[in-house]
Amino acid sequence: MKKYFLLPCLIFTTLFLHAQTIQQIQGNGEDSPYDSQVVTTSGIVTAVNNNSYYIQDGIAVRSGLYIYDASNSPNIGDQIEITGTIDEYYSLTELVNVTNLTVTSSNNPLPEPIELSTVDVNQEDYESMLVKVSGECTNPDLGFGEWELNDASGPCRVDDLMHAFLPTLGIVYEVTGPLHFSFSNFKIEPRDESDIVIDIPLYFTVDPSEKDITTMSLTVSWQTNIPSNTVLEYGLTTALELGTLTDAAMTTEHEVLIENLTPGTIYYIKPYSQSGADETPTSILLMATASNSSGKIKVYFNHEVDHSVATISNAVHTENIIDTIIAYIDLSQNTLDVTMYEAENQEIVDAINDAHDRGVAVRVISDDMGNNAVFDNLNSAIPLLKGNTDGIMHDKFIVIDRDDVDNSWVMTGSMNHTDANLGWDFNNVICIQDQSLARAYTLEFNEMWGTDADQPNAGNAKFGDQKTNNTPHKFNLNGIPAELYFSPSDNTAAHIFSAIDAAEDDLAFAILVFTENALGDAVLDAHNRGVNVSGIIDYVEFNGSEYDYLLNNGVNVMDYQNEDGSQWPDGPTLHHKYAIIDFAEGSDNPLLITGSHNWSASANAIHDENTLFIYDAEVANWYYQEFYARFYGLVATKDLPFAEKQIEAFPNPVENELRVEIETSGVIHIFDVLGRLVFEEKVGEGDKILKTEQLDSGTYFLKFYNQNSQQILKIIKR
Repeated sequence: MKKYFLLPCLIFTTLFLHAQTIQQIQGNGEDSPYDSQVVTTSGIVTAVNNNSYYIQDGIAVRSGLYIYDASNSPNIGDQIEITGTIDEYYSLTELVNVTNLTVTSSNNPLPEPIELSTVDVNQEDYESMLVKVSGECTNPDLGFGEWELNDASGPCRVDDLMHAFLPTLGIVYEVTGPLHFSFSNFKIEPRDESDIVIDIPLYFTVDPSEKDITTMSLTVSWQTNIPSNTVLEYGLTTALELGTLTDAAMTTEHEVLIENLTPGTIYYIKPYSQSGADETPTSILLMATASNSSGKIKVYFNHEVDHSVATISNAVHTENIIDTIIAYIDLSQNTLDVTMYEAENQEIVDAINDAHDRGVAVRVISDDMGNNAVFDNLNSAIPLLKGNTDGIMHDKFIVIDRDDVDNSWVMTGSMNHTDANLGWDFNNVICIQDQSLARAYTLEFNEMWGTDADQPNAGNAKFGDQKTNNTPHKFNLNGIPAELYFSPSDNTAAHIFSAIDAAEDDLAFAILVFTENALGDAVLDAHNRGVNVSGIIDYVEFNGSEYDYLLNNGVNVMDYQNEDGSQWPDGPTLHHKYAIIDFAEGSDNPLLITGSHNWSASANAIHDENTLFIYDAEVANWYYQEFYARFYGLVATKDLPFAEKQIEAFPNPVENELRVEIETSGVIHIFDVLGRLVFEEKVGEGDKILKTEQLDSGTYFLKFYNQNSQQILKIIKR
């Protein structure tokens, strides 16, 4: 028997003489009759999440209970006896402030899930119990990772609290999980991939996607659960007027080569398979051929970078990013589409006006509540549309001359045109000369604009969760693979999750807001499987920040702080939203992820965002030069005032032995310049001698941390 908190036997026995069943705790109404009271109960753990778990003591109604507990970590199948306080948290009955938890047995069979119609899911009787439903996906994106099932009795919600999933509209799924209640809705919480089963005869096991993209061809491939034929219809419109390609061979692996296409063109493509009377659920996808553009990629940082870790070329730091932005706007000769969450800079507005004056067709979109008074100074003939009443229009992309193969540019990144973002905040701007990419961004612009015309159609404009997944996602930028995702329509967080999940060696990220649980789990999973993870997070004070969760689990993550201790609005912010994966020299699949998308549920569910994936070693290394400067070059900002310092290390530079004087117990990590962990040890108060003769010559970073503080020292090994 495991006991997480030991009590004398007499006290323990007394507690359970007065124990309550879960049914008694849940009561017969919406609120527990034991609200705000200390109770003792027992049950089998049916699901485990970060800082929480579910227990159940039978299959009768009202036999499930949600436990919020950051101190204990029981396993699924554990029979536990637990004492804590009942709390009605926004109408969810939960047990909090756990004072005793004892595991009385393990590996118990779980209660059988209650099989319900989809409409019956929305009942208090089954709160926190294991349930199972089968229904058609009638809405694949309700926002915040939720999706909808309906078996014709009425809809229910499925959520991503423990397992993120990308459903397909029209597919029938069988879903199992505990029933949670939050934000005024009941929702099933699948625990892992085995809790979601496709319940139709023929379906995609790997969704159709494009590969081998050239200027005149592309290949579409997919996989099915059973042998079936291969069919693909395509065209320049949704009429799919260019024809149908078929292969009668019955197979589970499908591939279609589409030839004789036009460079820099977006096609409508409908791939599917058939077996007898059965057919895969189908939808029309958009895919783009490679353009004849140069594919040039230019990246600009508005703060200093560290060229000491450059592997191919030096990253560019520009002291006056305003001039850089204006220089690109000045390139426009025919069209200029601007989306900008917030803008304050008159010089940039003047450049937009100048473009209009020289005959460029200019269109501007901004947020309906943002700080955008400077747009009042646009030429009155320039149309301006403000949008997103439910979230924020958080995009910050500019599309230049979309139909000019040699002058089509996309400018995006993390930078708003505010004084702070253009000045002291840390930001990146990425500019890409590619017609296919520019046309894809234009499709997104037109959806928010409500039309492809010069003047907006406000009645048809779509922002936030009104938008659809209607743009290409994969591109060939003159030999560099790239992907593009817009939020909320494209479930961007799931693609970021998959990229992190595929990381083999290295992961570094710099994120303003990081509150998305699924991405926090992905980062921790990467760390636990041996990936070298380093990260910087600002706004760690936000409710639900993943910072403490990652730090407490040993991930090498920092809370961004300014040297003088100031925070926004009195000091700069780390406004980046980028990650780099497998970026070390010689990596087979280096990846940069950047754009406007913070790692938050709101960014994924209601805000207008754009995110680029660029698979290129040179580009990834440019961002590593920026990351290195922030993470390691600003080490002084992480040191406490001298009187409060927890550690001192000498000699520095060091040869064979490093003496560390420690004021209090904690953990020491030593990382090399690529963020790889080379030493780890728990230490107590006093002096500690660290053997360093096995380390190669170079720069290292010694990080000391405990629950109360962290400190980083730069160490030079001779």
